[in-house]
Amino acid sequence: APRAAHDAAPTDGARLRPALRAECGTHDARLAAVALALLAGDGPLSDAHVAARAREAGVEIPWPRAVRIRARDDSERSRASLARAVSAFAEAAPHRGELRCGVAVARGPRGELHAAAVVVDALVQLVAPLPARAATGSVLSLTVRSLARATPTSVFAATGDAPPIAVPLSRSGDLWEARVPLRAAGPTSIQVVGDAGGGPRPLLEARVESWGGAPPSSLGGSVSGVASVDDRERSLSVAVHRARWHA
Repeated sequence: APRAAHDAAPTDGARLRPALRAECGTHDARLAAVALALLAGDGPLSDAHVAARAREAGVEIPWPRAVRIRARDDSERSRASLARAVSAFAEAAPHRGELRCGVAVARGPRGELHAAAVVVDALVQLVAPLPARAATGSVLSLTVRSLARATPTSVFAATGDAPPIAVPLSRSGDLWEARVPLRAAGPTSIQVVGDAGGGPRPLLEARVESWGGAPPSSLGGSVSGVASVDDRERSLSVAVHRARWHA
């Protein structure tokens, strides 16, 4: 199996990356980090594997797609072939919002070139990043802006294996806002669900690690301002939570 990332000369990537970026949507540094990690490995590019690497890099847009491409040498012809392959991959990726992309490239031990590209379909965008860690009992301010004809409809939060709770979502102009309570210690997954045509789907996913003692009593049995979900929404949120975070 190729070990391109381990044997790469840094100047190779620096020289070729701009040409590949131009073929691959809006550049995202976190997706580029994912692409580099995929180059370093030799396992299959399964959806679960790519999604796990994206979560580790802090990518909040779900369902990343990835490709690895190999060219036999560093010639102009091979570089042009790599650029065409990346362009074809990006064009084939279904998207209704902003196509974001990260690329990585490296030279292999025999002079061949290896490239990886990762794309996501960004339908919403966080106005301000969420913290990686926060105290148990705190309340996070979540604000998203729609980048396409996507309408956020629900926010769900779940800590560990606990069932998700529905968090009220309000709209102010082109922004949607929610206050997400961290009810227990541990990793809390937060999902923004909405309709982008074709029914509800996750638009954004984030994970925040909460720590500390018991939350305030006001966040005990029932959280003020946190709505109970009806059967349809609960079924959707539980299914999405399990599928996305326990793959």
